[in-house]
Amino acid sequence: MESDLRARAIRDAQAALRSVASALRDDFTDAGLLATQLAIYGDALRLILDAPAALRRWTERLPVEAIHAAVLALTDESSRWATPGPRRGAALDDALAAVVRRRDEMESVITAIRRICIARHIPLDDVASLGPFETALATKDRLLADVLTRRELVAMLGVRAANGTTWATSFPEASIDGASDSDSDRGVDNAWKDAGRRTASPSNEVVTRYITRGVMSRYVEGVAAANAAFAEELASSIEGLKESGETVALVPRRWMRASGRSGADAFEVPPRRAAAATAAETTRLETTEVLLGTLVPLDAEARLVVSATNITLDVYPGAMALASVTFGETTVTRAASSGEWCVVIPRPTAPVLLRVLGADGDEFSEPLTFSTE
Repeated sequence: MESDLRARAIRDAQAALRSVASALRDDFTDAGLLATQLAIYGDALRLILDAPAALRRWTERLPVEAIHAAVLALTDESSRWATPGPRRGAALDDALAAVVRRRDEMESVITAIRRICIARHIPLDDVASLGPFETALATKDRLLADVLTRRELVAMLGVRAANGTTWATSFPEASIDGASDSDSDRGVDNAWKDAGRRTASPSNEVVTRYITRGVMSRYVEGVAAANAAFAEELASSIEGLKESGETVALVPRRWMRASGRSGADAFEVPPRRAAAATAAETTRLETTEVLLGTLVPLDAEARLVVSATNITLDVYPGAMALASVTFGETTVTRAASSGEWCVVIPRPTAPVLLRVLGADGDEFSEPLTFSTE
């Protein structure tokens, strides 16, 4: 059932991506249209789909002022939502179901905006309306949680439930009669709570998020420790993605080594370029972006941009502050004006240490190796 739901969501998202990519214009004055385009892009990101190149290039040209206007329009729309008083049985309310689905679309807009800002090194504070918008939605979520359980929420979302419900942390797990919802109906964001007593394999969505971003490591690795069959499946998935050149975050790489399933591995990067045959080749700088994912136990994510001569490390902190970032022999103790922590070093020939220290004393430390083979 879950795989069917995800397959339907992927088909819908891919059709929407093709439609929006074919009609893109550099006219950013229609805030409502822009919000729809951002929602479609955000759906693709949440489903871990590749967006068309035309759409990615369009996001690079998108003015911050236009994003701000789109968020303001959504804020105004959400302020007019009508939610019933605290009563159960609200899942029968079609109007409320429409609000729930629209709320999830707005989560996709937020996802898209955050990805655009990170990719373009735009501080989230530059989108002045984003913070108040997220606060307003959190208030709405609490009101919805007064009348809906998570099971009812998932039912209302329909196909959109395949996107995940990490925004619905305030929704109760208990059903109307007080019984607990089954594990299969719970949001993946709370699944880690059962890691100590569950041995059933996590969903494909959870596994993919763990491998590509390192999130929910406590849950996934806890199940792997208790379920040998799942651990072998997880290791095979990680190896398969690495061999196909897909993104594999640092956290699952560390788990592979700690569990004895692999030794030290290297990130594939562009080779050092020999003398080019043409002037155009001489001026072309080949780069590779390497997503490192979350830096557990810190509230931060990181990426590398590797060229033939340099490696740029970008660390994006979450709610918890960072104290320092060390990459190789270079240490920085202050974030850039855009909010991320950035270190640039010459391309190394030997492993280099990545060490990130949180303001609360937590630390992430990992040696990184780069290969051109």
